[in-house]
Amino acid sequence: MYRTRFIAPAAIAILFAVFVGVAVKAELSPNGAINIPSPGATSTETEATNTPEFPGVGFGTPAVFAEASTSVRATDLLEDSRCPKGVQCIQAGTVRVSAVITENGVDYPVEIGLATTTQVNDLEVSLSEVNPEKPQRNIALDQYRFVFSVTRAQVLPPSGNSGIHGLLLVGPTCPVVREGVDCPDRPAPSVPLVITGVDGAIAARTTTKDDGTFIVLVSPGQYTISKDPNTPFPTITPFQVTVPAGDITDVVVRGDTGIR
Repeated sequence: MYRTRFIAPAAIAILFAVFVGVAVKAELSPNGAINIPSPGATSTETEATNTPEFPGVGFGTPAVFAEASTSVRATDLLEDSRCPKGVQCIQAGTVRVSAVITENGVDYPVEIGLATTTQVNDLEVSLSEVNPEKPQRNIALDQYRFVFSVTRAQVLPPSGNSGIHGLLLVGPTCPVVREGVDCPDRPAPSVPLVITGVDGAIAARTTTKDDGTFIVLVSPGQYTISKDPNTPFPTITPFQVTVPAGDITDVVVRGDTGIR
């Protein structure tokens, strides 16, 4: 006589749950064997990706040079024509950015190109490195990193007994120049001037006084007097002067106010 064994529904549910749990966690290995992870182990289909950290600063972040009381920050991308990585190009291309150089609390907007030097006052600012390398697609602006360098331009030592004494006159100074109406050029106060030697090195810097005059001591030689490039007006044509030994040379430099 056969006896019918009754399995309670609760027991069936437990067995089914155990079977399904094992089946869900089982993984098929490359050789066809079934691997069952140990209790508590988890698996995932995505791998963590590491974002590389590049040297330099991003847009809007200043690179600070404490020894020069200066900072440089890139504000906008003007050009990135670098050859993409893994591509053969006829030209290597370049990178140009708009930037702001801050010296002693004063901002100087400039454009700086890769491996070129921009001069502000006696500072020489270079964009020496741009990261990352250019891939075969555009780089998001927040991924750019810039490495700047700042140095002080070499100043020629003065001899102490020779120099330049000058007067800066600008014109026209009348809103409308009429025939027969006297409108002489006038002294220009507070105009920053740069004096450079024949090799382009800065020999001196000065600013005209209230009466438009200036004086600098320099070694004997040939010099060029020009306006600081960060000062928009007046326009001054570079003025050539030769300074002999043991003498202060008098010059009159003229500028254009742009009034017409």
